[in-house]
Amino acid sequence: MTIARRLLIDEGVARSYHVMSRCVRKSFLCGNQYAYRKKWLHSLLKLCARSFCVDVLAFALMDNHFHLVLKNQPQQTASLSNEEVWVRWHALYHRRGEEDNTLLKAMQVSDEEWIAVRRKRLSSISWFLKIMKERIARWANKEDDCRGAFWEGRFKSIRLLDKTALIACMAYVDLNPIRAGSATEPKNAHYTSAYDRLLQADKTRHPWLASLESTCCTIDLYYGNDSPITPKEYFQLLADNCVQEERTLQRLLPQIEDSRWHSFTDHSKPDCGLAIGSSASRAREALRRGIAWVADKARLHNK
Repeated sequence: MTIARRLLIDEGVARSYHVMSRCVRKSFLCGNQYAYRKKWLHSLLKLCARSFCVDVLAFALMDNHFHLVLKNQPQQTASLSNEEVWVRWHALYHRRGEEDNTLLKAMQVSDEEWIAVRRKRLSSISWFLKIMKERIARWANKEDDCRGAFWEGRFKSIRLLDKTALIACMAYVDLNPIRAGSATEPKNAHYTSAYDRLLQADKTRHPWLASLESTCCTIDLYYGNDSPITPKEYFQLLADNCVQEERTLQRLLPQIEDSRWHSFTDHSKPDCGLAIGSSASRAREALRRGIAWVADKARLHNK
């Protein structure tokens, strides 16, 4: 049964989500002779990451679908000035010549109702995905001289309820091309966040991806201290899981059994259900939604 998006995504609170969307009929509309469309998606992803108050924690752009791990930041939009809201919104939606229309800008910046609507949208994951999916569909349909749906339907969203779910899902997304056989290791897995992070490894901060240290994936859950996860530790996790026979989370996530991790990565379980997390975090999520229980179909946790 379809569930209203407002029940799945709490736009007013900063939360992390795994979202994915697939091309219609699972067709390879971004692969084979259309592989260059991944560059379109990548450019749109960068535009949205820089304009929205939504952190991009991980992504993988595949031949017929994409995965994103996103975290909305409504408190960040609340701190933006009216002019900053206008600048960010017009980076996404503008007509030729509007940048020089000082009268229009002055009218919109002073219109509190107009600003309030755009301010709310700038931290919306739904609007983030709307711009990405709609523009790619328009460009592809224009190129193919056709009409109709490009994407299978609305995007799936899975709430990541705790640190274990977040870091495991980020690794799942970054390892997607390796599982699909299109790459052998993160450094040649193009159009993934791991590949982009490796390209910018010599810089203190990635131009548009959220830093690993700010993802709230802290090692206190694994090593007994409160230090943030480092890029070195994260890439070691990915390297440990590139070879099927050696896949394990025991070094970083000792509370997750290997069999559960193999099931998690092999059978696309992170694409199912409403939330991923421990029984305690799912109980809190059920209380928030006003339902009896939230099942973790990914079966990542022991309980």
